Amino acid sequence: MKLAIYLAACGLIVACSSNDTTPSSKPSTVYEQYNDKIIQGISYEEEKSYFTDAKQAEIEQKIPQYMQQMKKNREQVIQMYQSISQSVARCKKIRLLEERIDGNTAYLSYEQTDICNPGSSHLQKQSVVMHNEQGWKIHQVEIAL
Repeated sequence: MKLAIYLAACGLIVACSSNDTTPSSKPSTVYEQYNDKIIQGISYEEEKSYFTDAKQAEIEQKIPQYMQQMKKNREQVIQMYQSISQSVARCKKIRLLEERIDGNTAYLSYEQTDICNPGSSHLQKQSVVMHNEQGWKIHQVEIAL
């Protein structure tokens, strides 16, 4: 019983941790903070706190499929996902091109430069859709190669 209460409290602390997703925050500020934390390495639970409820459900729905495909357990799939996310984020420098807010939806456009391969002059675009769910949350990220 004590363990369940402790875990629930830890989950609440993680969900309410230092990510500034108050309604007055700029969506780009929240997204760039998320990107910085991915580079530094954050827990899966903290990472999920940056996503909309719908995006969290989508991710959770895909985990069993990946477990089966990769023949790995849940923790191994999450660890692999986080490792890939972190290595990709470390190699990409992003620069905000546009931020447009339409009601409770924000549209962000970033230029993305590969800093791990300096010889690559090919710029990529990153589009981010965020929804305001008691603070700005990531709903969708698309990278145009």
